[in-house]
Amino acid sequence: MIKEKLIIHKIKKGDKKAFGWFYNKYAPRIFRFIYLKTNSIEETQDLTSETFLKFWNNLIGAAPLTQTEGNCPQIENPKAFLYQIARNLVIDFYRRKDKKPISIDDERNNLGDISENNNDLIIKSEINSEIEEIKKALLSIKQEYRDIIILRYLEEFSIKQISKILNKSEGAIRVALHRGLRELRGKLEKK
Repeated sequence: MIKEKLIIHKIKKGDKKAFGWFYNKYAPRIFRFIYLKTNSIEETQDLTSETFLKFWNNLIGAAPLTQTEGNCPQIENPKAFLYQIARNLVIDFYRRKDKKPISIDDERNNLGDISENNNDLIIKSEINSEIEEIKKALLSIKQEYRDIIILRYLEEFSIKQISKILNKSEGAIRVALHRGLRELRGKLEKK
């Protein structure tokens, strides 16, 4: 956490190497977060780039949010702020696309290096099948529930961090997480 605060301080001063370090650390996570919502590699790449561009602009004061010292915005949790930007961009993306439905049949199943070293095709196909079922079930539940489940279990945010990202109380997040998991479980049991 101390290292990250130092990195953020350097980024605020325009240090591109510090920004590169931050980008390298969080880009794969943000990509995965966005991909689970768009299911399009091209759109995900664009939205990931735009996320980091907005993050950079906010830190160096090109597009300030909450001002504290001159033109430098005060960001308590840079990681949560980054996810908040990504989430808002995905929302804006769907607003622009007139709520175009997400393609579940996309053959590009790019959710990580699951079983990369395992050469057993049967196991790989079973894993891919399970991932596809989980994706379909996630896409069929309420977006609020989906966001909270992804942030909590894939991105490993705390309830407190999720409440800041989504601007909701911790109690509301806990209730929504419980309801979302119940709904997701119900969808998966029907299969």
